[in-house]
Amino acid sequence: MKREEVLSQYKWDLSSLFPNQDAFDENIRRCEELLTALKQMEGSICKDCESFIAYMETSEAFGSCLDNAYVYAKMCCDVEPEKALNQQNLAKAELLINTQQSELAFVDLELIRHKEIVDEYLKQPACKDFRYPISCVWKTIPHRLDEAGEKMLADMQDICDNAQRTYQSWRVTFKDVMVDGKP
Repeated sequence: MKREEVLSQYKWDLSSLFPNQDAFDENIRRCEELLTALKQMEGSICKDCESFIAYMETSEAFGSCLDNAYVYAKMCCDVEPEKALNQQNLAKAELLINTQQSELAFVDLELIRHKEIVDEYLKQPACKDFRYPISCVWKTIPHRLDEAGEKMLADMQDICDNAQRTYQSWRVTFKDVMVDGKP
């Protein structure tokens, strides 16, 4: 049975994420703008509490924007993998993820370098929502490399993900197996 033959009540309704392609494309543009804004904060995230809050809020907005784009694109590909537009949308979302990993590799190291200052910021009520995500960064301290090593790992992520993406995009079809004369 083809997807267009299925009653709409039995299909995923992804319009709550994006009602149309234009809305998805606008979200991608918004993600790119937020990523640019985050990259421009390099070296000044911990300058003062306001800068720290601005970074954390922008990072949270970017994460939400990117999550929506990826989930939508991935679910559309799961439903109609042969549709070229779905594959293109997924590629856009994955490119943003890889770009983020590479261009924002500096963030955790910058926060770690200013750990004492950040810990002071986190004592303020305006920063209470950032305590958990920052505590996750602090847990990684013993496992961190220098800036060059972290940047190299971030840049290699795309290459490391190629095998998984290839496997996920491979759609194998099999002929029916007959059991007792029935497919």
